[in-house]
Amino acid sequence: MRLETKTPWLVLTPALAGACLLLIFGMGGIARGAPPEATVFQLASETPTPSLILTPWGSPTSTATLSLTPTSTVTPTLTPTPTSTPKASIFLPLMRVFKTPPVELLDAWTSDSNGGKVQAFLPGAGMRYNAEGLNNLGEAALVGLRWDQSGACGATQIYSDTLSLPVGAWTFSHPFTAPACTGVFSSTATLRFEDLTLSQYSPFVVNLPGSIQISVQQGFDRCYYPDLDEMQTWWDESPYLIYNLYIGGVSFACKDQPLDAVWVHQTAQQGWYFILTWVGPQAPCTTYKYRMSSNPETAYQQGRDEALAAHNAAVGLGFIDPKVIYYDIEAYPKATTSCRQAVSAFMQGWTDKLHELGDKAGGYGGACSSYLSDWADNDPPPDDVWIAHWIRSFYDPEVTVWGAPCVDDGLWVNHQRLKQYTGGHKETWGGVQLTIDSNVLDGEVNALQPSGVQSRGLAAEVTLVEQGAPLRDVGLVSPVQGWLLVDEKLLWTDDAGVSWRDITPPQREATHLLDVLFLDAHHGWMAGVMGEAPVVLRTQDGGISWRVSRLPGEWSIDDLPQKAHLEAVDERTVFAALELPSGSSFSRGRLFASLDGGESWEERSLPLGEGVAFEDALNGWTAGGARGDEFYRTTDGGYTWQEAEAPLAQDQLAALGLEEALMEQLPPGTIAYSAHSQYIWVVVEEGDCEGDKNVPGGRVTCSRRRALLASDDGGLTWREINTAVAQR
Repeated sequence: MRLETKTPWLVLTPALAGACLLLIFGMGGIARGAPPEATVFQLASETPTPSLILTPWGSPTSTATLSLTPTSTVTPTLTPTPTSTPKASIFLPLMRVFKTPPVELLDAWTSDSNGGKVQAFLPGAGMRYNAEGLNNLGEAALVGLRWDQSGACGATQIYSDTLSLPVGAWTFSHPFTAPACTGVFSSTATLRFEDLTLSQYSPFVVNLPGSIQISVQQGFDRCYYPDLDEMQTWWDESPYLIYNLYIGGVSFACKDQPLDAVWVHQTAQQGWYFILTWVGPQAPCTTYKYRMSSNPETAYQQGRDEALAAHNAAVGLGFIDPKVIYYDIEAYPKATTSCRQAVSAFMQGWTDKLHELGDKAGGYGGACSSYLSDWADNDPPPDDVWIAHWIRSFYDPEVTVWGAPCVDDGLWVNHQRLKQYTGGHKETWGGVQLTIDSNVLDGEVNALQPSGVQSRGLAAEVTLVEQGAPLRDVGLVSPVQGWLLVDEKLLWTDDAGVSWRDITPPQREATHLLDVLFLDAHHGWMAGVMGEAPVVLRTQDGGISWRVSRLPGEWSIDDLPQKAHLEAVDERTVFAALELPSGSSFSRGRLFASLDGGESWEERSLPLGEGVAFEDALNGWTAGGARGDEFYRTTDGGYTWQEAEAPLAQDQLAALGLEEALMEQLPPGTIAYSAHSQYIWVVVEEGDCEGDKNVPGGRVTCSRRRALLASDDGGLTWREINTAVAQR
């Protein structure tokens, strides 16, 4: 039924139980621009023939009556009749109903010759073009369907024909052959029906055969992958040649930024080699959400299942030929024998299945806390290991894969080792800053050969030239007083950086310093690692003397913190949040509290490996996590935490050290900052490299410089503070 009116009306149809809203008509069709207020109507049931009184928008004194009859042979009549405002009115919200298209093209994609959905192919390989949609006509529909392809080989028409679509859901698949040249391609499916034209776009890539390569360079990893411009800049200007790809798994944190074969192909064309990592269920004796079975037989089968899923994911990204895939096993310290046996069985299943599929198997984990040496007793053991052993705070070209605790140097000796030697930290190369983990390699990685470039093999040698002092952190306690952490040395100024004095604790030779906090010019604390346990040093005389307190609890040599975050409510109430080693999909930490100025400490709890901010001894916050989107609050001093319902305020985020909230007003390359009113001090870093990474046996020379900048006007202008004394 269609009503032609000159004024928009509300049209209802009655039923035995009442009336339901159908359409809003006006000016020959669905009314547009309807007012937000409700429309008034009245059902006149006192008449022999039910009728509906309608009031047009904007005309409260003009109505019309729609006569309603129970027979379908009588056309409803709409007769305008002058009337007063109805006595009884009902108010309903307005609803729009849109016309369903006769046919729909919902998706188009490429698949291998067996129908498996993939985006990557070898030159000349069999493939299929697929499309699906809906036919809403209620009868077969004759449509025109065509595929057009464009890319490195030029543009061509793949298919064009008339099809008879069945009623309801439909699919169509057309076999073809992948292009002979490599590159990124786009296929466009176009469907035509009468005057309707619909299109769906689907990208895919053609790669040369990939390979497993040995690398003795350095690489980096992070949860979210950078964009292509950032990767190109870091290829040109950083010392890194390898990038870790998290290709999936139930425990992978950054699923909201899925990888695709196009990004991988374009990054490989820049020159990058890849570590492939799968993040699935964790040890059964942990508290992680997803855990493997404690039964070794079941865990073995789970390992096989994860291997197959990882293999398929890698193939979908373009790694079609033999490859090495690493499994992420996070720390599970103080584990029982049965728990360790289950993990070893899982890794045996992982290794066996990957070998059956023609791939190599690797494993990632803490040297001691993931019990990597257990895997050496498997038959066969994993082909490669990626050892998490955090021993530095930033990039260091001198570290090696050897000397990790709990993993004898006689294991995995034939170019079979990678080492993650530092956790999340900021680095700036070519003006692009990323937060990364750093890794040194003497092991196997994956290559998708760039067009026209031969295998690099062991590739070029990279050297680093340091310019200036290795500044790490800075803190202001007044406009002119503050401290500067330079490597393992702590300096103090009373004159805004004109002069500096050394207040490093005498225990510095035995302590790796992690964080510094001064409440005022007298009361200060330092967190660090001394021997095989974390400690907090405290001073009440501005650094003239220091006393040491060991943090309680059991500690594993490879599970010691690489970062610490100190927070003082007052001279007596102090918190120390420690960030523990973990893969990029996880965030682990421990929290300690002192109520006597740092002399004694009690362990509390911490849901994330991040800093904390407390407004008093009970109420505090923490934020961040693997994805950077987690927020927690405590009202009992950190004994328990609750997920926050809303993001924290900017000042609370700043108190947690989440500089991203303020980065826009800080200089590029800022890696640390401190503010006191409008006075801001920052440590900035800049680095670049020269040389060709693609030349085997060549040389790449990189330089890195850090500087201390100060602003007295809230960041409008900046000046450099002389830190030459820090180099002596």
